[in-house]
This record gives sequence, C-alpha cells and structure tokens, in this order.
Amino acid sequence: MDKLQVKAAIAGICFGLYPLLLSRSRLPGNISCAVFTLIVFICVSPFAVGEISNLRQTRWVMLIGSGIASSIGMLAMTGFLSRTPAGSVGLLIVLMTVTQTIVTATYQVVMDKGISLTVCLVLLSLPLRLHS
Repeated sequence: MDKLQVKAAIAGICFGLYPLLLSRSRLPGNISCAVFTLIVFICVSPFAVGEISNLRQTRWVMLIGSGIASSIGMLAMTGFLSRTPAGSVGLLIVLMTVTQTIVTATYQVVMDKGISLTVCLVLLSLPLRLHS
C-alpha cells in the first residue's frame, strides 16, 4: 500500500471508532458535538499552523459550505448517538455510512459526466416516492 492508501485506512479506522466512543461519553447531543469539536480543534491546530499561508488561495464558498454541512451532520450524528441504546448504535452508523457512500458515489458519477445531476436527483428520489 502507498502512503495515501495507508492514510485512507487509518481514516476509516478512526471514523469508524470515534462515533462509538462518542456515543459512550454520556453527554447529550449538542454539548457532545461542541466538546468534540473543541478537542478536534486543539488536536489539529498544531498541524495546521505550518500551512496557514495557504489561506490566500482558499475557495471560501466551498470551505464555508463544507463547514456548514459538517456542522449539520455532526449535530445530527451526536443527536442520534446520545439517544440510541448501545446495541443499536452500530446499525445507525452503518445507515449513515451507506448514505454517505451514496452521496459520494453520486458526486463521482456526475463529475465523470456519466450522468447528469438532474437524472441523478430523480433516481435518488425514487426510493422516497416508492416508500410513501
């Protein structure tokens, strides 16, 4: 495996592990999210300082959009983690991961011009229409 594959595997292990640990913190959703974010900020900051000069070339709309999407996702995740019995946490994390994979795969297909965004959105909405 090359360095990128090793980093991807480490990220997968950590992203699989941290929600399980977070669900056992005994904190309710919103405060759990805030404390978690503070800890991440403290841990990541020393590594980010050396790259601060890159802020000049930042696409702020993308960065702000990703921050908002991540915030909503974290609040939703910590909300369900704090209310779910320990035996059911794994199933909800799998559902979250499958949904994340669908979104990422859809993005990749659209970027590869394999299908238009409109067609993708229609196809993704079909399960919702069939369910109701």
